[in-house]
Amino acid sequence: MNVSEELGESKKFQLFHPDETVKICSIVESMLIARNLNKILPLVQTAIIELVMNSFKAYDKRAFFLQNELSLDSDYEEGMKLFKKKFHEEQDGNENILRSKPVYLEFHISNKELYLLVKTDIQMHQEEERVVTDLLKRRIEENDLMESEGGGIGIHMILAILENLNLNRSCFSFHTEPEKTSFSLSLVLSDLPSFRSE
Repeated sequence: MNVSEELGESKKFQLFHPDETVKICSIVESMLIARNLNKILPLVQTAIIELVMNSFKAYDKRAFFLQNELSLDSDYEEGMKLFKKKFHEEQDGNENILRSKPVYLEFHISNKELYLLVKTDIQMHQEEERVVTDLLKRRIEENDLMESEGGGIGIHMILAILENLNLNRSCFSFHTEPEKTSFSLSLVLSDLPSFRSE
């Protein structure tokens, strides 16, 4: 066995725009194909695209609250109504403030494990944390994707693919603390021989 295959490869990125996920997905695709892991490519690429998009939207949301002199704590419900309206009208949102903060992405792959981490420099609001926690606990229903809004759609997509691959949703998790929120996907590949392409 090649030593590099045993130890694996790790990549770290700083992103300043969601479009940068195109290049990262291409890099990750090559890494997975090299290990005959084509079957989990849709899962990993979906996680990268959706989690990065959600991260930039989180920055965008805070920029919107700041520019409109709204408090995330006392004006959250009112602010979110205004933000959703503006977000749908102007997809790029607050470009200058949003793009000044990076989203961090780490990816590691070896013959034994796969690990993806997407991280921002902000803490989740308690309502955001409640929504994500609820999504991770609930059973996925057929109409969930239709009813979800915003980041909920991306998380539903990730969980649905995990379910289709017969993987436990505990492979996907999140953590938030002051000035930091991260989402991670972790797979023990040595336990999943059926994922390798013939």
